[in-house]
Amino acid sequence: MWTFVIVLAFFLGSTTMQISGFLLKEASSPATGLSGPRVEAEQQPNVVIVMVDDLDEGLLDTLFANGFMPNLQYQVAQFGTTFSNSFVSTSLCCPSRVTLFTGQYSHNHGVYGNILPAGGVTVFDDNSSLNIWLQDAGYRTGFVGKYLNGYGKNTNKPQSPKDYYKYVPPGWDDWQALIDPETYQVYDYNINDNKAVRRFGSTPAAYQTDVLKNRSNDFINESDALNDEQPFFLLVNTLAPHREDAWVGNMPGCDTSAQWAKGIRSAPRHLGTLPSSIQMPQPPSINEADVSDKPWWFDGNRPLMTPLDITCAQEQYRERAESMLAVDDLVGSLISNLTSKNEWDNTVFIFVSDNGWYYGEHRLSGKVIGYEEGIRVPLIMKVPGATHRNVSEIVLNNDLAPTILDLTKISPGLVMDGRSLVPLLSSNNVSASTRKRFLVEFLSTSYFSIPIFPTFSAIRTGSEDTIVPNSYYVEWDDGEKEFYDLAKDP
Repeated sequence: MWTFVIVLAFFLGSTTMQISGFLLKEASSPATGLSGPRVEAEQQPNVVIVMVDDLDEGLLDTLFANGFMPNLQYQVAQFGTTFSNSFVSTSLCCPSRVTLFTGQYSHNHGVYGNILPAGGVTVFDDNSSLNIWLQDAGYRTGFVGKYLNGYGKNTNKPQSPKDYYKYVPPGWDDWQALIDPETYQVYDYNINDNKAVRRFGSTPAAYQTDVLKNRSNDFINESDALNDEQPFFLLVNTLAPHREDAWVGNMPGCDTSAQWAKGIRSAPRHLGTLPSSIQMPQPPSINEADVSDKPWWFDGNRPLMTPLDITCAQEQYRERAESMLAVDDLVGSLISNLTSKNEWDNTVFIFVSDNGWYYGEHRLSGKVIGYEEGIRVPLIMKVPGATHRNVSEIVLNNDLAPTILDLTKISPGLVMDGRSLVPLLSSNNVSASTRKRFLVEFLSTSYFSIPIFPTFSAIRTGSEDTIVPNSYYVEWDDGEKEFYDLAKDP
């Protein structure tokens, strides 16, 4: 082990700044096609992104294996590209979503966490982002769902404090954003409908994912009615399967199990529909008995899970799975609507999550920490003209903006850290696009969910790395270091 650590320290440099600088250089290759001429508007594809919240790849695999998401599986994945090694560079909501807008690592776009002073909606400079670049090039742009953490309660943008919840960022033609703090409940919440606040109550028709589905279809219908030839960009961000802030629900006694106390309600039509065979997997990392290979503060802040903890984590897993059934209905409804308007064949459709999730692996709940369960996310992409593919090359959320701009032949307004995935969508010759390693980072000192938790920078290498393949090396701000050979210890 010491030999590997010494090699990595020599290779990466002795500080996190050198780690970041090395990886930024490696990952900053220009996106294919970005410097080429822009195609005329009528030739450009529509772009629809469905981003879910906190969906780990393992849960989607379970849903697919049991046929519980047929629209996503058989209408998108079966005809599109599935990326089996898709990762986020920061495993937390707000930094990850800003990376979607900018194609940049957290240390470059400046949003380190979810809350002030280092994160949240207020910190994001929204004057240059993906939606603006598309709008400037002639796209009609629409946003539906969860925006950035703190939106509506601490936006502090040009509006006065009395109407901050009415703020609409630049670059959006249609704005349908959930308003914090009620974003995190599937009933009794508000939506900023183009600066008019709409209230949704507790009836079945107000179930949040279904309302977002309807609002997304309204945008498609309005785009068709306004100008059938104009391409559009639609970003739909669901809360599901993120847990609700104050929902314990079907988990009696779990209010004392702080880390696994909260779940999410499913749509009424889906309540209790999953069979009892849908159980949380039990890999060796669940409730990890020996954490001597972790930093010194790990054991004290992450005690062994109790039997109640495990029961509550299992129920949380089932509730999260059940909430995804309405997301699949949303996907199916969008596809049906786009098909009826003869737009589906000319639409780039992307399904992705902002980060992964822990159900007790390494005694963890939530996300943030850069182990596999936290950084590995689903990514499925259907692109006009491309055939079905399973791609094993490493890809990042940093790559989404460069890929969209490549497909639409539009130039970015920022220097991006990601690269276009277009070569991976149709070619067997992927050597030019193979990523050997990438940076994982968490730079916020104000994250509220994990006490005594330092910031860190890490490197995750892939099988193509010629120095230390398939490894994970992390340097914590307090001086702790970890190294894992993922081939020997997955």
